[in-house]
Amino acid sequence: MTQKIYLRAVRHLSRHYAGRSPELISLDEAKHYLRLKGKTKISKSALLSHELGVRFLFEITFGKTWKPVSPLRQRMIEDMDMKGFSVRTQVSYVRSVAALCKFYDNRSPKLLTDEEIRSYFVHLKVKRKLARQTVTIALSGIKFLYETTLKRDFSLTGNASRWRQGLFRGRQKNVSGAAQG
Repeated sequence: MTQKIYLRAVRHLSRHYAGRSPELISLDEAKHYLRLKGKTKISKSALLSHELGVRFLFEITFGKTWKPVSPLRQRMIEDMDMKGFSVRTQVSYVRSVAALCKFYDNRSPKLLTDEEIRSYFVHLKVKRKLARQTVTIALSGIKFLYETTLKRDFSLTGNASRWRQGLFRGRQKNVSGAAQG
């Protein structure tokens, strides 16, 4: 009986991804599918059966680890879902935030200072010499975490927040006055 339930869950997963073979569906896509399935009008027992069937497929059959997700990561993923981000974008953004945390010995991104975040990007660009596009993806993911999920002001230079607070108003007037004089 359990085998039939698990097979049905795997067939639904495959159908969701246009009939792709389960071997070609990534772990992140499977998790995304289950999040979407949870938003539909499905009974809790049917949802649990889907989750168990898909997890069995990936953990036992494919040997992939189904890691638990931290509450902060789950909230970020939900925020990206609400904004309609693709699975690939979500994976890239989560990977970027995970790399930032790993760089600082797995500290929570909530605890990192603006200067530490800036130092991380200097490390990516100067020490690791990553391509501009790669750094931009990391920047976008980390910026999304801080601005959308944590609702924290984010600026690598600090100028954007100071400008909004009006700290540069005097300097701005002097520059425009000098140009007129």
